[in-house]
Order: sequence, then C-alpha cells, then structure tokens
Amino acid sequence: MLLVADGAQEATIRRYRKLLEQEGAEVYVTTSLPFLSVTTVNDDLRGEEVMVDIPLELVDVKMFDGVIVPNGSLCAEALYADPIVVRLIERFIGLRKRVILSGEVREWAAEGICEESNVCVLDYIGLQWHVHVLQFLLGDTSTVVIR
Repeated sequence: MLLVADGAQEATIRRYRKLLEQEGAEVYVTTSLPFLSVTTVNDDLRGEEVMVDIPLELVDVKMFDGVIVPNGSLCAEALYADPIVVRLIERFIGLRKRVILSGEVREWAAEGICEESNVCVLDYIGLQWHVHVLQFLLGDTSTVVIR
C-alpha cells in the first residue's frame, strides 16, 4: 500500500508502483484526504493527479503486507500532522508489517520507529534502491538505512 498526500513526489510513487507490480504485488494508494486523488509534485512543479484506490478509513492493516510512504516535503508534513495516519503506521509496526519511509518522511525516524526491525528508512534513493526495497519487503534484511 502506498500512503500519500498532496505534495508527494510523482516519480517516487511511479517507481514504487512499477517495482512492486513487476514483482506481482497488488498496489493500492490511500490518503487521509477526503478526495479521490492527490496532487503530486515534480521538482517543485505541480505533477499529475494520482487516483486513490481505497479511503484511509477503510484500510484494514491485516489485508496488506506493508505500507510505503514516499517522499515529498509537503506530503510528509501533512501525513505526520495527521493523528489517524500516525496510528495507522503504528498499527503496521505493531503487527510486524513492513514499513518503508523515504525522503523527507525519514524525519519520522526521529521518533524512534526506525529501531523496529520491520521499518525501512530510505535516506537516499540511489542506483540500487530497488534492490534494498525488494530485500526488505521480502524479509531478507532487517532495518535498512541507506545513506
């Protein structure tokens, strides 16, 4: 599941979706916003609209293998300020589901969640980012911090 808000990086959302779908995963987009889509950004310019597949209030954590929160400073601020989103992330962590925080969202790690073995904090998405993400999602590694 991709958890996004307005201001998420369009390219990052597309990369995660493509990577997961190539591996046979079903990818769902959700947001805490009361809209059917979110507005992405591309290098600080308005990006494309990304359609929401499932409203956040209908998300059953048990139905998903994990959650990815892509980068984007406006997205990170909006999501972190939302107590419903924070509780959702905490439920994923509590159920030992995989959680990936990337880009500006990595600041959440300051709250101590990166100490959990089912949380991946991507500080930098480099050439081998997809290898680390797949290893993590498949359980081949514990906490991954890429610097």
